[in-house]
Amino acid sequence: MSETMRGSRLIFMVEEWEWADTLVYSRSKPPEPTIRVGDLIEAQLWVKADSIGISIQTRQGIQFASTSEPDVVVDSIVERVGEERVALEGGDYVYALVRPGFPLVLISKSSGVSSSRGLIGKMVEARGTLYGSVSIWTGPIFSPVVVRVLSISPLPDESRLIEGITSKGETVTRVRYA
Repeated sequence: MSETMRGSRLIFMVEEWEWADTLVYSRSKPPEPTIRVGDLIEAQLWVKADSIGISIQTRQGIQFASTSEPDVVVDSIVERVGEERVALEGGDYVYALVRPGFPLVLISKSSGVSSSRGLIGKMVEARGTLYGSVSIWTGPIFSPVVVRVLSISPLPDESRLIEGITSKGETVTRVRYA
């Protein structure tokens, strides 16, 4: 990740089902994306981590494994935590809000509510893939980021990689559909 005058450069994955949610469908032509290069979008950034552990680092940050992959190592102070039971996944999950340059949520299997709350104010480390939810977010913590889209790359499973820059001070107009 590199810092620019405007924000942080990043790359994240949008899952296939969520990308399909952003398409406009018509009987007369193929589905068209509503997210295009140059657009400002609102994304809830999150990392599904194998675990969230106490970090020995003293500086907050996020490191990308490469410039073309969304695999990251996050070191940051936990601001808030939330818990959610996911029946299909078979367990409880902890959601931890961190800000390693921009807000994102770390998600991991929970080892208990009391231990999860003990993460607040602590520097933690998490490894995983950076995802962006661009249509639906149901987690207990919501802290979206405005991103200017620089590129969109299709993946074999119909997911997308979005490269962008977090936009400081810019907003996205919210549209409610009737």
